[in-house]
Amino acid sequence: MTTVRYGARATQVNREIAHPKLKNLERAGFVIFVYSMLFTSLVSFFAVMIIPDSARHKFLDNLIGGLSMFLVGPISARLLFHGFVVLVGTLLLWAMLEVERMRTACLASLV
Repeated sequence: MTTVRYGARATQVNREIAHPKLKNLERAGFVIFVYSMLFTSLVSFFAVMIIPDSARHKFLDNLIGGLSMFLVGPISARLLFHGFVVLVGTLLLWAMLEVERMRTACLASLV
C-alpha cells in the first residue's frame, strides 16, 4: 500500500515538471548549488563577525544557533529566534526522511 502511494507521488512530480525535463532539472540543480554555496559562506562569514572569539568554539557544530544567541536584543527574542532555528532544522530533517521514503518506495516498485 505504501509503495503505491509514494509511487503515485513520484509519477505526479514527473508529470508536473515542464517539458524540457533535463534542461529544467539542470536549472534547478544550478539554483540549489548557488544557494547552498552562498548560504554556507555567508553563515560562516557572519559567525566570524558576530560571535566573539572566546565563545565561537562552543558553536562550531551549530553556527546558526550561535548567531541567533549573539544577536543584539532581549534574551527572550534571542531564545525565540533560536527556537525558530531549531524548528526549521527539524522540518528540514523530516522533509529529507520523506524524500528518502519516497525514493525507496519508488525503487521497490520497480523491482
